[in-house]
Amino acid sequence: MTQNTHTVSLMAKHAALEVQLRDEQTRVKPDGLVVRQLKRQKLRIKDALKRLVAQRHRPMGQAMQNG
Repeated sequence: MTQNTHTVSLMAKHAALEVQLRDEQTRVKPDGLVVRQLKRQKLRIKDALKRLVAQRHRPMGQAMQNG
C-alpha cells in the first residue's frame, strides 16, 4: 500500500468514526464507554496521519535513517 493510499484509507476511517461518534452522542442515552472508545480510535488515527505527514516532509536521508 502506498503512503498516499494509506493516508486516504485512514482519512476515510476517521470520517466514519466521526459519523459513529455523532450518532452515539445524539442518542437519547449515549453510551459513555462507546463514546470514549470511538474518541480513542479517532485519536489513534489522527496521530497516525500526523506521523505520515511528518515522514513525507522529512528530507530523504532522515527518512531512511529513522525508518
